[in-house]
Amino acid sequence: MWKSIFDFSFDIYYISLVLNIFLFSGAVFLRKYLFAPILFYLITGLLTEHITILILNNDLLFFGQQTNAPVKVIYDLIQFLTISYFFKRSLNYQWLNKWYVLLMVLLILIAIAPYLLTPSDIAFHNPWISFITIPVLLFLSTLYFLQLLRQKKGYAYINIGLFLILGSSMVRDSTSPFYEGVPMEIYRMKGFLLLIPLIMMQFLFTYECFLFFKSRKEFSIKSQ
Repeated sequence: MWKSIFDFSFDIYYISLVLNIFLFSGAVFLRKYLFAPILFYLITGLLTEHITILILNNDLLFFGQQTNAPVKVIYDLIQFLTISYFFKRSLNYQWLNKWYVLLMVLLILIAIAPYLLTPSDIAFHNPWISFITIPVLLFLSTLYFLQLLRQKKGYAYINIGLFLILGSSMVRDSTSPFYEGVPMEIYRMKGFLLLIPLIMMQFLFTYECFLFFKSRKEFSIKSQ
């Protein structure tokens, strides 16, 4: 039962992900450059899904093993860079603009330190990067919520979607060791529960793009 539910939910997520890539590409083409980090984040998610499928089908191996741990490391780093840059562009805090590059370099060095010390560890899942990067992104998301309350303008739906997925990712990475050796049905149920915030995020992103295109259309009509 859970396999069918998971497969159906994944199809919804995949279709909405591809749709949002097209929508955000259109927005960036129309010079909404603030959406560019989110577009890159979505493309990274799509590539990660395809690489993971290749790994599951034994068409791609890392270090002779069927593991997506190296892909997860790259995905976590790109997630951190793209989302943090979106918040850097969106938040009106001088200290963030002033210290952004230094903070990013420092946090990335801390995040990848275990792999620099022991390169072979990249073949194994380790929640260390998530524990370093996700709390920072959640903090920036919270700051953006506060800014939205003050200014009454911004991209609330994108922020809600990011907050949902970041929180669920933190829970997923924290609890993953407890799912080793569990029955496949339990694992699929967990996968379905993790897909729910992903699907919600995609729907929220779609709605934010809809609002952007609607505002452009209304502006174009008023300008005529």
